[in-house]
Amino acid sequence: MRNKYRKMYNENLLGTSELSIVKFYYASFKLQQLSGKIENVTEYLQYCVKTSKHISILLKIYGIFPFINIWLGTGKEQKKVAKVLEEKQKAVEYLFLKDDISNEDIQLLLSDITFIPIINRISQDEAIMLSIRHIKSLYQISKKKQRGDRIFGYLIKSNTLIANCPKERIELWNKTFPNVKPSNPDLFLKPEKNRSDFPYKIIEDLKYIADFFHQIQLYEIEKIVLNDLHFYEKNQ
Repeated sequence: MRNKYRKMYNENLLGTSELSIVKFYYASFKLQQLSGKIENVTEYLQYCVKTSKHISILLKIYGIFPFINIWLGTGKEQKKVAKVLEEKQKAVEYLFLKDDISNEDIQLLLSDITFIPIINRISQDEAIMLSIRHIKSLYQISKKKQRGDRIFGYLIKSNTLIANCPKERIELWNKTFPNVKPSNPDLFLKPEKNRSDFPYKIIEDLKYIADFFHQIQLYEIEKIVLNDLHFYEKNQ
């Protein structure tokens, strides 16, 4: 684990994009956590916010010099990261405490709509609304739209949303997501369908979706997804 975090740390040490900045903070936290130097993720994130704000100001001041912004960024990236760390603190803490973090996790965090872990019990209607918001956020990320299609498909497959034929499924999508063209409507009927010759991609998607439904407390749908997941894991 340490080597993985060290590699991520080194690769993003001088990164200037928002994605790279968050990955650097994450890797730094995990390395310090493994070394026993830090335990409180909240305090660490507060430090990161101060650091990003300070760097943002410095880059704005010294941006008058040639190549500074090319080498180190404009400062807007650090300002955006600081804002995200402050406004989405619980979501950031949840991700930083995980052993693995993907580019997609960070992109969702940086998007206008992000999934925030639920602590208190919520109603099914609230969980459905969270699913809709999450599908919208997935549609903002290149190559992740089909995860949104699958989540929508599992809502139908579990009868959480009712649509009994292709026409009804498309009508339900259009009503829920006006002016958004579905990436793959076939997944509304069979969200577990493997669209590639390799099982690792569908396994990765189903793990993600099962975890999502677990977090928003739609446990019956989680069971359905896990059943499909176990089929692919057994036959890979």
